[in-house]
Amino acid sequence: MTDHKAEALDLIDSEYVQGRFNGRRDASLMLSEAQVHATLYLAEQQRIANLIAYGDSLSDNQRDGYSLTEKGQARCDLVESQIIEGLGL
Repeated sequence: MTDHKAEALDLIDSEYVQGRFNGRRDASLMLSEAQVHATLYLAEQQRIANLIAYGDSLSDNQRDGYSLTEKGQARCDLVESQIIEGLGL
């Protein structure tokens, strides 16, 4: 998986801040690419937040006395593994 945060920071630091670009067009393209990576990073973070909220709602149902079916437990396990992967744990 691409580390979009690192990609965005690398583009800004190495190309724009240090001035290794050939004119305004190159700088504009580099900043545009950095913006794309920053936006993708934020989308990934929002996805992780949504997974956490969804997993929490599944846990609430279990606390309220509802039991999960086998399919529901598999879904809960999948959500948990995606959260762990997304957080890098």
